[in-house]
Amino acid sequence: MINPLQLVAHRGLQSDYPENTLIAITKAIEAGARFIEIDLQYSKDRLPVISHDDNLNRVGENANFHFHNRNRKEIINQPAHEPERFEDKFIEEKIPKLEDILPLLNNNPEVTFFLELKQETLHQKDFQDSLNTLSKILKNVIENVVVISFDLELIHFISRDYNFRAGFVLTHFSDLDHDRIELIKPEFVFLDFNLIPSNFILSKHPIANTTKFVCYEVNNCELATNLLNRGVNMIETFNFKKLRGS
Repeated sequence: MINPLQLVAHRGLQSDYPENTLIAITKAIEAGARFIEIDLQYSKDRLPVISHDDNLNRVGENANFHFHNRNRKEIINQPAHEPERFEDKFIEEKIPKLEDILPLLNNNPEVTFFLELKQETLHQKDFQDSLNTLSKILKNVIENVVVISFDLELIHFISRDYNFRAGFVLTHFSDLDHDRIELIKPEFVFLDFNLIPSNFILSKHPIANTTKFVCYEVNNCELATNLLNRGVNMIETFNFKKLRGS
């Protein structure tokens, strides 16, 4: 059993509900999650929606529906029920807009959301406009969200010009030694546990004094415990209930 304060529910309660949907996010909170990671894509009209993919090939049934050429009002009317996993059980679940989680944040101030900005629909030429929109939406709950991305330049931009709490997602373990990491001092660093060199103790890394390490995708308690013993601070998982022991 892992302490729920050391667990991040990946895309909500993904094991039991379609990922990144309101029901998955709500059920994660009900199951005791205090940290939840969700993904943000942008529509053609530059508004954020909650989705890992920039299309409906996997979570919906419309293979020709791509977010970059659709306005948000079209996207949020699309089912996001993951038919390959759940058939039509959750057919009423739609792609949420970011604003849909505001009541959950307001009603559950103990919960922190990690918002991963996906790179498929967010480009350097519109960083500022996209982040201004994000800032306006989240202005009253900004302490309860952490913006994360694989894009180090984006995280640098956020840390310099915005009040967001920020985190970086590693592509390579050597990225930990990038000069800009030391400059930014991200509050969180996310990394695939497979990137960590054998027997490396993360708590001994120079940035460990200012940064919390979050490992994904970990789905069993033995591995989670081993990683926590090696200096990982938090475990991101699709199996929140299993690792929590509920």
